[in-house]
Order: sequence, then structure tokens, then C-alpha cells
Amino acid sequence: MSLGALLKQVWFRVLHLESRSLLFLWQMFIPGYIAQEFFAGRRKRYPHPIRFFFIVAFLFLFTLNHLTDVGESKGIQATSSEKGIQISGKKTAGKNIDLYELGRRSAEFEKMRREFDSLPPDLRTATTLRAVDTLLQRTYGETAKKFSDIWTIATDSADIRVPDSTFLNLGFKSLRILTSDLFLLDANGIINKYKISNWMDKLLVKQGIKTIQNPSALMNAYLGSLAWTLLVLIGLMSAILTLLYRRQKRYYVEHFIFLINEHTSMFLLLMFAFWINAVWPLKEFWVIPIVWLLISPLLAIKRFYGQGWGMTGLKSLVFFIAYSLGFAFLFIAAILAVFIVF
Repeated sequence: MSLGALLKQVWFRVLHLESRSLLFLWQMFIPGYIAQEFFAGRRKRYPHPIRFFFIVAFLFLFTLNHLTDVGESKGIQATSSEKGIQISGKKTAGKNIDLYELGRRSAEFEKMRREFDSLPPDLRTATTLRAVDTLLQRTYGETAKKFSDIWTIATDSADIRVPDSTFLNLGFKSLRILTSDLFLLDANGIINKYKISNWMDKLLVKQGIKTIQNPSALMNAYLGSLAWTLLVLIGLMSAILTLLYRRQKRYYVEHFIFLINEHTSMFLLLMFAFWINAVWPLKEFWVIPIVWLLISPLLAIKRFYGQGWGMTGLKSLVFFIAYSLGFAFLFIAAILAVFIVF
């Protein structure tokens, strides 16, 4: 069986659709249409809204993770790869670097140099210095210089050195740790050395060290929580719509399915835009999907609830303010939750 045939079977068996039902995809981009059809009793031609939401959300996050990048930057760009973290900037065409391992070896190099500098003067002769330098170069190579180069790339400066200390930051909470300690000590070692007793500070150190060692895993965890965050938000906003349209005596589930479908269509639009951009850069044409994402919710509310433009505009404004506040709160809560359990 070919890969295409296998994917086709998975698609239809998971969504329980017939082949002709693929026509519903273009209908997803008609604001409010699918929800209208669903509650008009024409449900067999459409996939289960919640199941389809998670499938599209998964495909969107997969696309976001594999087809997008940080774009042009004046400073440092870093992406995960099998060989470490790919560092690139104005001063480099791209280097595959295991950032944590490089930092650890650089910290060991500096520690050995400090140990030598602390020896009695009669032992720090020119011959001994050359011998130590030769030994360190053979052991650590250009580690210290490479690690310093990362900071040079990040600031586009020729004179930047690795800072002596670094902040572990959790937005409202930060701890200042010696840069060498971040790479030479484990989390418990840092906690003991700095006599950290507060549970929040301990958590910040443990999770901060994990993030330094594997930054891509934390970012993937954030992205993975996005679908669940939006699902909770949809549940809350369905309650807001229930209040706004209480005179229509609609069931809560109607508002919920309506919002599920609209979020699914937004994921689809962005996913298709990213695919197109990967083949043919959209550049200034990105304004088209962005504008549509802004106006389609208003059109969907107008179609689904059937009120005049005046009431639709007023209620939409209240809804979008509540949505923005709810999204900000849940997004921050999700980041904190992911950081704690990461």
C-alpha cells in the first residue's frame, strides 16, 4: 500500500467521512456557515467538530514547528538541530553548536586558568604558562573563543565577552547566577551553593537548568499546550456568548460548536498560508490572511446569530475585549504550568 493510500484511509477512518465530503474544507472558510449547517441537522457530511479541531490544531503546530523560522534578525538566530543548536547571524553563515556542552567546556577552561593564576608566583613561570596553555588548548581547543563568539554574534559587536553572571528569569521572579555555575553545577549544586530555600526559587533553578540544556523541548511543550489553552478559552467564551445572546435562548453547546468551528478555520487558513509561504514567499501578501482573520469573526457572528450590524458590532466588541483578556490570562497560566511540569 502506498503512503498516499495509507494517509487517505487514516483521514477518512479517523474523521468518518466519505471522499465527497472533502468539499466541506472550502466551506470552513465561509464565516459561520458550518455551524449553521450543523445545527440545521446536516451533520453527516461534516467531521466531528472537536475531533477535527484537534487534528487541525496538531497539523497547524506541526507546520508551525517545521515550516517557519525567526526570519531575518540583526542579532543571533538559534534553531534546534540533531547536531546541537544552529547559531547564525551577520558574522556567521551558520554553525551547528551544542550550546550547553560548549558552555560547560568553556567554564571548565576558565576554571583551569583561574586555578593556575592562584598558584604561588614561583610556580607561574613563563615555561609553566606555555605548558599549561598548550595542555588547555589540546584539551579544550577553541572552546572559550567559540563561546565568546556567540555573544559577539548576538550583539554584532567585536568587543563583547561572556558576562560573569546570568539571570534565570520567570517574568515576575529572577535569580542572578554566575555563568560558570550554570554549566559546571547541577540544579541541586546551585541550590546548595547559593543557599536557596524558597520553593519558587528552587523551581526556577531546576527548570531554568533544564531549559538551558534543552531549549527546544520547552518550546515544543509550550506549543503543545496551545490547543488545550484554546479549548479552555473556547469554553469560557461560549459562556460569554450565552450571556450576550440569552434572549435567543440558545444552548451552551451551540455557542461552543460555533467557536470550535471558527478556531478550526483560523488554524486551516494559517496552515495553508505557511505552506504557500514555504514555496512562494508571501511577503506583503501576508496582509491578506491577517485582515481576513480580523474580519471573519465579525462576519461569522453576524451570519450565525442573525442580528443587525449595530447589535452585532456592539456585542462583537464586548466579545473581543473579553476574548483578549481571557487569552492573555490563560496564555500566561499555560506558560507557568508548562514551566512547572516541564
